[in-house]
Amino acid sequence: MSDDQIISFEDIDLEGVEAAPAFDTPPSGIYIVEVSMAQKLIGEKKKRAVEVNMVLREVVQIGTQHTEKPSDPGQKFSILYFCDSPEKYGYLKRDLAVFFEAVGTTSLNTMVSTVQSLPVKAVLNYNKLDYLTATYEII
Repeated sequence: MSDDQIISFEDIDLEGVEAAPAFDTPPSGIYIVEVSMAQKLIGEKKKRAVEVNMVLREVVQIGTQHTEKPSDPGQKFSILYFCDSPEKYGYLKRDLAVFFEAVGTTSLNTMVSTVQSLPVKAVLNYNKLDYLTATYEII
């Protein structure tokens, strides 16, 4: 088949299909989210990071930062926690302490592989560099 040949595709009717939720960080505030984690290598330098993936399940309270952003149930967003050097381990331990405690481990690999679809109350804020930050409470 040549590249200029017309191909016939079966039609797809999208009536009754809901649009997919946004993949965007919500405004600051308090949310019920479903948390799953993964480890990734980020950027050209392949920096190791824990990616905390969240699916927004419920809006408890909208904050005052970035109120123009969507905050819809089903919306997906994530926060990266870099762990590519020993200097960052203390921040990782502090910021993700609730998850280490919930799993009952001090092992990063064990915690990340265990935290999947975990319901959490997340308090989201934006720091002075406009990065999303979070504190978590297991519910």
